[in-house]
Formats: sequence, C-alpha cells, structure tokens
Amino acid sequence: MTSDQLIEQTYGCNCIPELNEKLREHNSRIDLAILLPEPGRPKLRSRVLIKVEKLDLKKRREFGLLMASYCPFCGVKQE
Repeated sequence: MTSDQLIEQTYGCNCIPELNEKLREHNSRIDLAILLPEPGRPKLRSRVLIKVEKLDLKKRREFGLLMASYCPFCGVKQE
C-alpha cells in the first residue's frame, strides 16, 4: 500500500495527496505519522504531523508532536 492509498483510506478527502502533488514540484511533502493497528482498530492509519517550534530557546523542553484528528485543509474527520 502506498502512502497516498493509506491517506485516502484514513481521510474522507483527497486534500493531502493533491497538496503533496503540488509540493513535489518544490521537492517537499506533508509529513505523516503511520499508526500501527491496535485493539478495536485493526488497520493502518495515518495522521498529519504538525510542526511545533520553541518560542523561548532558553527553556530546554520542547512540546513534541501534534497530530491532526481532522483534515487541516477541509475539516473532514479522520477515521
């Protein structure tokens, strides 16, 4: 299964594959996390990763990763 097929299976929209096609011209793509099957959710899923940067560079701890539960472009809920 390709990443685009996994995205289409997880999302009810084509926003991310379409945007990745446009970003490919700029040697870029949207970063995704692949979530492994778990009890009650037997298939692979993907989530868009949202980059978070530190505002105060003097503090040591970073926030970590945010993963979108809805398509950040059209608002469709992810599976």
